Amino acid sequence: IAVADATVSNIPGGSRPNFARIGRLEVTLALLPLLSGRVEIDSLLLADAEIVVERDAEGRPNWAFSRGGGGSSPGGLSIAAIDIESSRILMPGGAVSAIDIRSLRVARDEPGDPLELDGDVVIDGEALSVSAELGPEAAGTMPLRATVRGDGLRIALRGTWPRGMSEPGWSLALEAEATDGA
Repeated sequence: IAVADATVSNIPGGSRPNFARIGRLEVTLALLPLLSGRVEIDSLLLADAEIVVERDAEGRPNWAFSRGGGGSSPGGLSIAAIDIESSRILMPGGAVSAIDIRSLRVARDEPGDPLELDGDVVIDGEALSVSAELGPEAAGTMPLRATVRGDGLRIALRGTWPRGMSEPGWSLALEAEATDGA
């Protein structure tokens, strides 16, 4: 499935008329699982996109979509790999105003394997290389390992992440190193 030059409208009162402008979206589906109501995405590519993430005056987020009028389905959704290229996330009024994604890949080989993230981003003008690995889950927590590198900067994070964000079980160790970039 491929889509080019598409837009998604923003919420009323948003800072821009479009929540998203998508230059190119390509999705590759596994066909046989569809027959049993399960959606398995082999790959998803998002390129040349701009997404605005914001809240309206009442604090409602523009990224929360309603389920629509359909009923629930017995199947599920799995995505093997997501690639994002030459895209931008804008956050008007946020502590970070823009994240430019040069390239970013999120993938896992099999459902029980760790989720891996690798990419190059620019956060408010600061170029960073990011790599992370999450999972697989054991006893309600997932091992987490992440590294962020930039000009004169290296941050490493190791620990465990609980299955639910509000659950106990966080255990994180942070190591940071900064040097003069000159």
